[in-house]
Amino acid sequence: FFFCLASFLSHDSPCVMPNSVLFSTLWGSSLGFTTVMYANWLMKVPLSRRPWEHLLAAGVGAYASLSFDRWADKAEVELEEKIKMRVEANKNIKV
Repeated sequence: FFFCLASFLSHDSPCVMPNSVLFSTLWGSSLGFTTVMYANWLMKVPLSRRPWEHLLAAGVGAYASLSFDRWADKAEVELEEKIKMRVEANKNIKV
């Protein structure tokens, strides 16, 4: 795991996970964790009042970030397919 973090910026990384997946996971989990810390700070309670909430929010944030990443990739592929279909359908139209 630490070797993957060290080679995060290299293009020929021997890690199993692509860089975008690693970044999405770290970004989403840190966002979830920070959200719980901020909520506790706003309520003026100890920041680590219920530590299981931090883990749960980090997991939900990582899952949401990965889901968004997969959804964006799928939407890009679908858009390319629709553009190709439109180009094929409009080849015979002369302006």
